[in-house]
Amino acid sequence: PIRIAGDPKAPRTVSIKHAQYVAATRVDVLVADPGPAAHHAALLASWRAQAGVRESRLLVADASVFGPSPLLSALNDSRVLYLHTAGVTDAGARRNILLAKVDADVVVHFDKDAYYSPSYVGATLDFMKESGAHVAKLSAWYVYRRGPRTLQYVDTSEHYHSELAHCGVG
Repeated sequence: PIRIAGDPKAPRTVSIKHAQYVAATRVDVLVADPGPAAHHAALLASWRAQAGVRESRLLVADASVFGPSPLLSALNDSRVLYLHTAGVTDAGARRNILLAKVDADVVVHFDKDAYYSPSYVGATLDFMKESGAHVAKLSAWYVYRRGPRTLQYVDTSEHYHSELAHCGVG
């Protein structure tokens, strides 16, 4: 069993039965910093394309000074929770707001400007099931830069160049 610290329903434990893990898994995908509205359609498409997940919700906390996202605030989809959190400038605080809204077996964090393959969440769940892991962390990824049209590999276990620091390595 895993004790969930900080759970408003605590004390509570969760026991994972690996044989039924993927089929029974509900996933909440959190985005604490959705970035500019121009990224929102791609973010929504990336979430909708996820395969191998029985049930999924998208939870977004947006603190844009330009007001609520026209796309996300107008959605009529009960699986999407969009919060315009004006004044909450810290992404960690927005993440905590979203975590309080979680109603799933697994929480996945998406970055604002990243594109996730349709198998990303399902493959992660499969890995967790096969390895017996309760937590999975992405430690290596590819970065494509449109301007110079370059593809780079980032591995957080290796020393990285300062030019890659903006990619969230460190």
